[in-house]
Amino acid sequence: MLQVHQQPVQRQRSQDLRHGGAWQGQPVTHRHAPFLQSVREAALRGLPIYAECGGLMFLGRELVDAQGHAYAMAGLLPLRTSMEGARLQLGYRRVRALADGPVLAEGEEARGHEFHYSRLEMLEEAPAAYEVLDQPGRLEGFRVGSVWASYIHLHFGHSPGMARRMVAIASSRARGR
Repeated sequence: MLQVHQQPVQRQRSQDLRHGGAWQGQPVTHRHAPFLQSVREAALRGLPIYAECGGLMFLGRELVDAQGHAYAMAGLLPLRTSMEGARLQLGYRRVRALADGPVLAEGEEARGHEFHYSRLEMLEEAPAAYEVLDQPGRLEGFRVGSVWASYIHLHFGHSPGMARRMVAIASSRARGR
């Protein structure tokens, strides 16, 4: 499981990564390069990576800030995120997993919320992570290799099995299975 035990601007690299940050509107600079490379390498090793909202933006190819400045991101998802002219997306959501992932098995449902001022531009096709049950026909999030990411913040308290699943997958990975 992607567990980043460092700040993104630190120059060291880590085998186990956990990053619990939110987008703070600060530019991504060359100081982030080692961290971005660590995340890319973790994905290439097949380390399960789960991201919500700002994490989704981080895992894309590029982020464009509100002033139109573009910054290279991790490049693990075929998308560009833009803060330019973005409108608020807000609301509670119910989702169903479209495949087995790090927090839900295929077909399992969960509740969460969506809150963001950004918009995505898909650069290539990528399989969706979830079906949004309260918005028929809407697919949400992405799954590419071991990477799962979505704008939706899942409510782990509503579905405690999600945390157990995440821990089990991380433990199994740590034991080399």
